[in-house]
Amino acid sequence: MLGVKTSGVFYENERISLPEKLNFRQGDLLHLHTGRYAVSRTLGQGGFGTVYQLLDDRGESFAFKVLDLWRMKPNEFDQISARFEQGFKAGQVESKYLVKNYSQGKIAGNPYILMEFCRNGSLGSRQREFFKFERFEDVALAILHALHDLHLSGIIHRDVKPDNVLFDDHDTPKLTDFDISGNINQRMTSANWRGAVKEIWGTAVYAPPEQLNHKDAYALTRPSMDMFAFGVTCYETLTGGKYPYGNFEEFEKNPLEFYKKVKQGKFEPVTAYRSDLPRVWVDAIHACLVADPEKRVQSPKEILALFGYRKPELNYNEFVQHNEWVLKVMNGEEVGREYNLTRLSKSANRQVLRIGWDAKGESVNDVRLKETFTKYISESHATLEWDRTEWVIRDGQWSRSKGWQSSLNGTLVNQERIDSLTGRKLQHADILMIGETTLKVLHI
Repeated sequence: MLGVKTSGVFYENERISLPEKLNFRQGDLLHLHTGRYAVSRTLGQGGFGTVYQLLDDRGESFAFKVLDLWRMKPNEFDQISARFEQGFKAGQVESKYLVKNYSQGKIAGNPYILMEFCRNGSLGSRQREFFKFERFEDVALAILHALHDLHLSGIIHRDVKPDNVLFDDHDTPKLTDFDISGNINQRMTSANWRGAVKEIWGTAVYAPPEQLNHKDAYALTRPSMDMFAFGVTCYETLTGGKYPYGNFEEFEKNPLEFYKKVKQGKFEPVTAYRSDLPRVWVDAIHACLVADPEKRVQSPKEILALFGYRKPELNYNEFVQHNEWVLKVMNGEEVGREYNLTRLSKSANRQVLRIGWDAKGESVNDVRLKETFTKYISESHATLEWDRTEWVIRDGQWSRSKGWQSSLNGTLVNQERIDSLTGRKLQHADILMIGETTLKVLHI
């Protein structure tokens, strides 16, 4: 951690545990474990944190995002910090279209991320430039590539919007902010929401119907959530700031009515404002705005394929000669943890393994997934069965007393929900989504 030694100079100090109030000024010096940096300016501030531009000793610029934990309630510290940590790891996914996260730590008890600096503004601040369709299309395709790369790593962004699309030195669009968006829906439904109505609007207008309902938000967390937000982002950009379900004044006057329209899918066609758009883009945007997540566009590659892009599919046979099967946590509370299915099966001397919630160490599951702050993983969530040369996964588990019971929130493989009857054969590089945890299948 870092603490204040003298005014404007911050050094490492492991003794600080509780978050202290922070407000950096131009010229302040930060001695981080990666080097010394000077604060150049404040780039932005939101309800969760502040972003600064830093300069290192060579004059290279970095973005420095500080989670303002000192503003939070003590009972929120662990959950929000865990989200921030997950966001850091998401920012390490290799992609030309994702802002890169370099390092993390704590400063005066507040978590921070040192990240790539994009000096050419955001889509939100430069929206007028991209009203022209010729400029818009390249940005839209870049966002789709970014989302594809995230989803391929088992990560759902959940806060796609123009302000989160930045432009680097070469004016390449890059998606950012992978961290605290998962908590937005909780704050949107809090009793004190009216005091921050504009801040709520800044996220709610891009949220699909299932994200507006806290009960459903995590059960239905899947790539189609991001596709809805992508549709709204495109709509706003191409119409010069209009929104499919109404404007801010309507939201402020009657938010319940606004949400009702969203849930019913009653949006104004983009052609009401732009009759000159190519039909393929009109259809793509409208398909993203469908209220029912099952009928909405399911993934970025569906739209990319319309424009001749064939995102590389995973080579499932690449490691066919190897013998061990592993599930690696890509997103969740234990990122990087590996469950070796081959060894678990041999140790238990059976060819059926159970996947479910850890239940504080008392679980009978073989693959025990930790979920401290929410409970979207069922105690008896899924079953793995060895079928001679491969693993088959089924949703739910069987017991003598209850028979076969499906999980509460479902099991997804490569963004598709599986059932308990037919199941799904697993292949190398498949992505499993169980609650908020995503796991990658490795045949090593």
